[in-house]
Amino acid sequence: MTDAMITLDTYKQQHGVSEAFNLQELFNGRVGDEQVPLVVKFLERGKAQQFEDGLVPFMSGFVGNLDDSGKVTAETGEPVSYTGSRDEVVGLGMVKMNLPGTMFPQEGYFYGFLGLETPDHSKRVSTFSVWFHVYNGNPDMFVNREPFRTELQKLLDEAEVKSKSTFDDIQKQWEILQDTIQKMINSGNTDLDTYLSRLKLAEERLDQYEKDLAAGKGVSQAALDSALADLRISIKDGLAELTKTVPIDNALIIGGPISADEKNVLDRLRSTVDTTKFNLLFINDSHYGMQSDIPNYGPRYGINHLNTALYLDDLVNVVVAGGDNIDGHLLSTNGLLNDEKGYALDLLFGSPNHADKFALRGNHDDGSLRLRWFREGSQYAPATFPETISEAQFKADYVTGGLLFNEHRQGDSAYFYKDYPDFKVRVIGLNSNDVPEDVKASDGGIKYPGLNYMGYRQTQLDWLANIALQNVPEEYVTIIVAHVPATPTALDDDLSDPTLSHYTNQKQVNQIINDFKNGQTSVITNNVKDWEIKVKTNFVTQGKRDMAAWIHGHLHYEESTTSNGFNDISCVSSIPVTGFNKGSKNGGWSLFTLDPDNRKLKVTGYGMATNRSFDY
Repeated sequence: MTDAMITLDTYKQQHGVSEAFNLQELFNGRVGDEQVPLVVKFLERGKAQQFEDGLVPFMSGFVGNLDDSGKVTAETGEPVSYTGSRDEVVGLGMVKMNLPGTMFPQEGYFYGFLGLETPDHSKRVSTFSVWFHVYNGNPDMFVNREPFRTELQKLLDEAEVKSKSTFDDIQKQWEILQDTIQKMINSGNTDLDTYLSRLKLAEERLDQYEKDLAAGKGVSQAALDSALADLRISIKDGLAELTKTVPIDNALIIGGPISADEKNVLDRLRSTVDTTKFNLLFINDSHYGMQSDIPNYGPRYGINHLNTALYLDDLVNVVVAGGDNIDGHLLSTNGLLNDEKGYALDLLFGSPNHADKFALRGNHDDGSLRLRWFREGSQYAPATFPETISEAQFKADYVTGGLLFNEHRQGDSAYFYKDYPDFKVRVIGLNSNDVPEDVKASDGGIKYPGLNYMGYRQTQLDWLANIALQNVPEEYVTIIVAHVPATPTALDDDLSDPTLSHYTNQKQVNQIINDFKNGQTSVITNNVKDWEIKVKTNFVTQGKRDMAAWIHGHLHYEESTTSNGFNDISCVSSIPVTGFNKGSKNGGWSLFTLDPDNRKLKVTGYGMATNRSFDY
């Protein structure tokens, strides 16, 4: 099974009446699976569902053998159903259901539908039919007479039978206790494993009373009250224990679990993290591609490497995916979109989210190498004109409009800033692939494919100069993260060669930053066609401010410079095989720890990343 996002429209117009949507490439189950994550984006006539009226997700159908018409019905399968809760609603049309094992009762196929309904069932909308494979596992794991019967519920059933077979006054006492336990179930954890031992003594006492009754021995009401009271206390104490935080097992994480060797290294690194200081984890150039067409397997492990970073979720303040999050080489556009959705889901929802999670857009994230190949007539080009992943799609996949971590954006922009008052830090994330997608080439495709055309435009630079870098308290330190280096090149204003890299308006960004640092004012311009800018800065009233560093990826190797007026720090790539002489064989990521008292930015490297330190 895979935790990929599936998009379904409740309008039910995308398929024929008798045609079911095949989910096998995106989702499958196995007998014995439990709490299986299924992410679905619900649309209504192409627009994201708003989840009005308290709508929650549901799933219903049959699991078994296909009949002659290619369906599973009551005659060939077992009925299954699941209704979720509001906690599973992510927003922007998305839900993340955790399917119980009763949805996979036997080997065969699931055939049914998904949808949304209100808790009182007064409103219910469904999608067209869907199907996927349920593989064999342990078919004896789920044989209870009702879906998702817990151990506690089975204990209550057994006790009810016993009490009815003995005497009525114990039955009345037991009903009172049963009602108490049920209330606890509704508000607590139904997993009984961690406190069955707490019930053992009270259960043995009740069993002995039952034996005494069967033997004709008298049992006082006081003794029964005492036993029942002990049982109540045992259950209450056990439920209190279950309210404590339980760490998520590695096996539940999207992608491969963290290996024992990785865990040993990560645990040693965790022991060195100073949580009294501000910590930013930067993982860049993962180049994730589940079925990448380039001739090495590095991209397939992009999410695995991301999971090693998320292992520090509870110790760091922010995790930044620094661009080139996907590889972008796969010829299939749907495949690329699935890669991006998968990476975004793991970044945003693959951990308890103690730390903030932000994604930057890199030059590979639009999949435009395929477009360059097509225009060049390369042997690697797809057979038909390839689509690219738009900025709007990137923002939708990373839910930038949701402001999931209370950051500040310009609408749903791919750039952001957030303050961390406890540490007196402002983090700014820039979109270094702010290309003019509305400008088209003669073939109808974008004129400036993101692979080689990087840079910044008027709206973002206005925001940087007049919003993100303004109202910064005097004692704050600013950190800027982006995908590309801050160092300009000779080709930034000469855009004639589409095979070379251009970083248009990078020089102008640096001038804005230095005005901010020095408390200056200036008018900054550039007249490159389609990239024209004119920005006025004014930091005189605010005064000089500290900037610790510009942190970036893109190069796939470590280096640093202060030639631009501030620390410009390059980080090693996360992709395990890069093809660059200076690149790393196994990849890595960098943990930045700010030490304002000593005006230092410390870097702790994981994998091929090294330990470094910078003054600011």
